[in-house]
Amino acid sequence: MLLISDDITIKNEKFKQAIAERDPEPILEIAKLADERGFSHLEIDVDGLGPDESDALLFIAQTLEAYPALKLVLRADDNATYLDVLPKIKQTGIIAPKKISEAEAVKIFTLINKLGDTWGVLFTQTYGKDTVSSEVEGMLELIRKAEQEGLMPELQYMEPLSRPLISEPNNFIRMKRMLDAFLNSYPDMNFYLYLPLVAEGLEDESILMNVFLGMANLIGVNAFCFSVYHEDHLKALRAAQAIQNDDVTVKEFVSK
Repeated sequence: MLLISDDITIKNEKFKQAIAERDPEPILEIAKLADERGFSHLEIDVDGLGPDESDALLFIAQTLEAYPALKLVLRADDNATYLDVLPKIKQTGIIAPKKISEAEAVKIFTLINKLGDTWGVLFTQTYGKDTVSSEVEGMLELIRKAEQEGLMPELQYMEPLSRPLISEPNNFIRMKRMLDAFLNSYPDMNFYLYLPLVAEGLEDESILMNVFLGMANLIGVNAFCFSVYHEDHLKALRAAQAIQNDDVTVKEFVSK
């Protein structure tokens, strides 16, 4: 299971200022907490910095070299940012293009392939008429293109629920249908959820979200992105693992 911190983002003025002033302390503070609490990845979001995206990503990545065990998830607006930054940094992880055309896909997949099996790609954009079948068909085109360029399914991640849970009555069922459609053909593919988006519109519904996390993990979601400060989410996911006897047993869970 991948636990991904979403705290380092320019949507938070503290980090936007830290990047502008080249102040590493707020970044290192999150990295320390993430490391202590068992997170595997740090999501770095510089979408909105325009021509400064590359410099910002490079500064953050170099700062995070102090925590080599933590991998990165990179979010930028311009796909050229990935082509510029990836060869310059020591860490590995996942890139999350905002949108990706066929021509851009070839460039990105080729670069990832050249870097070896150290980087993956996260597909988050939507396709077609917003039905499950059109979403699946649109995503399959990118998956096949990635395979053609040497990027195997175990290095590919997709977002099966990219809308608030509360926005439609059958969102969980829709998500399960998406997972089932891909797992049948690509059992090694990974599935990612951005929890702030899933929880949007809910107020103080930690019980609902924690049950959702356990159910999502049960049906195959294996990458969860949320704040390092959500300790209840961490406990819910570990409880789900214990129930499934995955990495930890129920006996071990309750004895802590």
